[in-house]
Amino acid sequence: MPNVVEVVVNDQYENYPYPERNPENEKNQLLFTIVDDLEIVNSIGLKGKADFDNFQVLVAGGGTGDGLIYLAEQLRNFPNSKIVYCDLSAASMKIAQERAVVRKLDNITWLNKSIFELEEYTERFDYINCSGVLHHLENPNSGLDYLKKLLKSDGVLGVMLYAKVGRTAVYQIQELMKMIASDETDLKRKISLVKDTVDNRPQTNWWNHSQSFLFDYDNGGEAGVVDLFLHSQDRAYTVGELFDFVEASDLHFIDFVMPQRYELMPEAYSFRGDLLKRIKGKEKKKQQAIIELYSGKITKHIFYVSKGKEAKANLKDLDNIPFYHKVEFDRNQLADQIEINKYKNVALNLDGKYKVTFAVGEYSCEIIRNIDGKKTLDEIYSQVKSKFGNGVNVSDLENDFEALYNAMNKFDAMLLRHRKCHKLPALSELQPVVDKMYS
Repeated sequence: MPNVVEVVVNDQYENYPYPERNPENEKNQLLFTIVDDLEIVNSIGLKGKADFDNFQVLVAGGGTGDGLIYLAEQLRNFPNSKIVYCDLSAASMKIAQERAVVRKLDNITWLNKSIFELEEYTERFDYINCSGVLHHLENPNSGLDYLKKLLKSDGVLGVMLYAKVGRTAVYQIQELMKMIASDETDLKRKISLVKDTVDNRPQTNWWNHSQSFLFDYDNGGEAGVVDLFLHSQDRAYTVGELFDFVEASDLHFIDFVMPQRYELMPEAYSFRGDLLKRIKGKEKKKQQAIIELYSGKITKHIFYVSKGKEAKANLKDLDNIPFYHKVEFDRNQLADQIEINKYKNVALNLDGKYKVTFAVGEYSCEIIRNIDGKKTLDEIYSQVKSKFGNGVNVSDLENDFEALYNAMNKFDAMLLRHRKCHKLPALSELQPVVDKMYS
């Protein structure tokens, strides 16, 4: 049975399902949700060994369906893999269902209930998406504890929580609207009061800075206004509070998603000299806490957690297949250029934003040439040994691969999957399936 806070929050989403979505748009666009890329989920949280033939997913608090639809599309060709959608809002679920109908997705079970009413699914799920839900609960830790029970012992949970520092202006306006309109019961009138207040703000108001990286007010319609400034239950976390939150449920923090992972790195900013040295001398969690305050624009924490500490694919497992992910370059040309120019260190620019640097070893070029998304590490190492003969130093060979992998994996540009694990379709391959339905 939903508690009082859940009922109040649900009333909001019944009137203003969030985010606003038009199911007809599914005919020509697929929205990508960064936490739900299953190739990344597999490599970072399932040891690269996900059984996509029998993969079980929960979308806990699925709203109008962004994450749900992207997950269902990735698993479209795996009939025994199932997704359970759960949300207390019937209005939100209706929109998500209509989107699934347009895309002809039939691998979803629909539950119009609280995320606290899923006892029959204990230890059922390989992956749980819980995006933008826990911070709206009366007791977020009880929500995380409950989801932990539903996760398999080797499963992974993808979470989005609001970030406190980047939403400073949001909470100022929320407090302002409570002072102005606490006696107003008509939500339409409250929305009007918000618009009058925000649109006529002085230049000194903090929202003038925040609107450059918070877009719901300008682009999210009335549902965006309500969710941003009129939410009845809303809390946020600093990086430090986030780690405490995860540890309180005895879960293991794996990592942030990209690009937030990069945005919390010192390399993303112009630190130098003694300042850079001081920051990089801190433990990683402290660095991230410093950078959150320094940046001022991180509005969400999106991350993975697991029950066990060893969740990432093992670089020492020779049955793993390394593959480039969401990056395009000619690997043979890169290897040739390194050899011709006798580079000792390489710096690659990914998407014109991320700088990948790695030291070049004796075997690096041959490794780069052989990473084709099909060969296992064992097969790659065999190819290298075949070229270099019996004098290959195995330790140096492994070190050269690990230097390359760690540099690329830092930005999700290289991942691992076990040789028995299915390769999933790329994002660019998903929408054309639906396009053909309506061509």
